[in-house]
Amino acid sequence: NLLSPEECEMLVQDAERILEEKDRKNTEKGVKTESWTVYSSFEAKCQQIIKRVLESVVMDFIEARLPDVERLLFQTNEVVPKGMSMKYYWDDPVVIKYKTGNKLAPHTDDRDLTIVVPLNPLQDFPMDGGGTHFWLEGTTPEIADDGTGISLKPTSGSGILFNGNITHSGNSVVGGTRFVLMTSITLDDPVNDEKESNDDGGNIVLLPE
Repeated sequence: NLLSPEECEMLVQDAERILEEKDRKNTEKGVKTESWTVYSSFEAKCQQIIKRVLESVVMDFIEARLPDVERLLFQTNEVVPKGMSMKYYWDDPVVIKYKTGNKLAPHTDDRDLTIVVPLNPLQDFPMDGGGTHFWLEGTTPEIADDGTGISLKPTSGSGILFNGNITHSGNSVVGGTRFVLMTSITLDDPVNDEKESNDDGGNIVLLPE
């Protein structure tokens, strides 16, 4: 597991705090609350947990267990090439909250690697349904349908690592709520810095020190 039950509980509790604060502010403005909590909004101890998982545990796992993926991602035999360091870019990582009936339509992340870590079900945050659905490589979101592909629903604290260019979706939550930690990774390309700054969403990039 990437996260202990206690760490999952901490992240979920802090995400709820952030969403409650957003809800109060948006209610005053008459704006619908968004169920995304960005990395910068978390308390320092939760940020440390997220950094440890994404920058150490996941990268070490790729280096030790998935050398072919490592080479494809970074075109090198090192996860973090010399002279490069991992740095957060835009809003990722995020914790996303799905309420009963919520789901995420088929889409691609357009990044080299996406990491999804379910944070519940937990004793205080039960959930029915949920999970992530995947389609065969080459299937576009426009033609993806429920009758094909495969769904994965790992236990809380476990992670799914996959090519962010593969079409995937978030399955509907039947009961309770679903919390997931999610981020995408790509290798920084200085030539495309200006283009990247105009993209929606965020990711982790490797930037020169």
